[in-house]
Amino acid sequence: MTAVCVRIRPMDPLDELNNDLEKRINALPERKRKMMRLRFGLADGMLWDLRDIAREFDTDRDEVRKVEEELFGD
Repeated sequence: MTAVCVRIRPMDPLDELNNDLEKRINALPERKRKMMRLRFGLADGMLWDLRDIAREFDTDRDEVRKVEEELFGD
């Protein structure tokens, strides 16, 4: 029997952050999830600002900000 040596590279800290962000976003209801995917550039590769997201979802910046706070509140 031959031993197999596998080198495992440590996870990149940015990968960990991205995975955590995706997990948190995916736990939100659909509307909030869409807002946060735009906010962090996960929908189209561009970071949207609060004003543009609010306009897209026919709401105000405060609601978008509250969703962002909800996303990171533990």
